[in-house]
Amino acid sequence: DEGPVGDIYVNLVDFFDVDHDFTHGELGLYLQMFQHTPISHVLFEEYKGSSYPTMFKEIASFLRTKFPAPQYSLLVHVHEANQLADSAALDAVVGGANGIWSGLSTDAAVAGHNSACAYLANLARYGSAVG
Repeated sequence: DEGPVGDIYVNLVDFFDVDHDFTHGELGLYLQMFQHTPISHVLFEEYKGSSYPTMFKEIASFLRTKFPAPQYSLLVHVHEANQLADSAALDAVVGGANGIWSGLSTDAAVAGHNSACAYLANLARYGSAVG
């Protein structure tokens, strides 16, 4: 048996709309189900761009308890609406995310997203000591 072929990604966009209670209701049931499937990468995003960076850290920390490293990669995708997208991406990493899922530049995936260039520049600026 060669094991699974390819990787399974799941994108969770609901966490920012559940009143900080991530374990109950339908979302809690999905989390339990995902823990028993061969998922290798968990992505999360806030689709409105209206959450503060600390919320990204809180959600990354919570997801890391459900999807521990190194078994799972945890990636964040940030929408820009309040000029805090770069900070939110860094806070997610401090909370346990492995990295980001984004366009190369701020205009690469339609304006309004965080960029890999800014993220990498910030990591270099802080000496990769974000976490």
